[in-house]
Amino acid sequence: MGVSITVNKGVNVLGKFIFASRWLQAPLYIGLIIAQGVYVYRFMMELVHLITSVPSLTERSCSWCWG
Repeated sequence: MGVSITVNKGVNVLGKFIFASRWLQAPLYIGLIIAQGVYVYRFMMELVHLITSVPSLTERSCSWCWG
């Protein structure tokens, strides 16, 4: 019976520690969200640039098209 109480207390402490550690991860997740936002913004800008320049592309101006 004494061992059971000690194990349960240890599991309870570990559970509380893991639950409290989520606040250590919060800044990392916020940074990842901001970085993803930057990538989405840059992608959208490049996509708009590509779409608006398609009508004026020629074979010479499109160096990445056919190598």
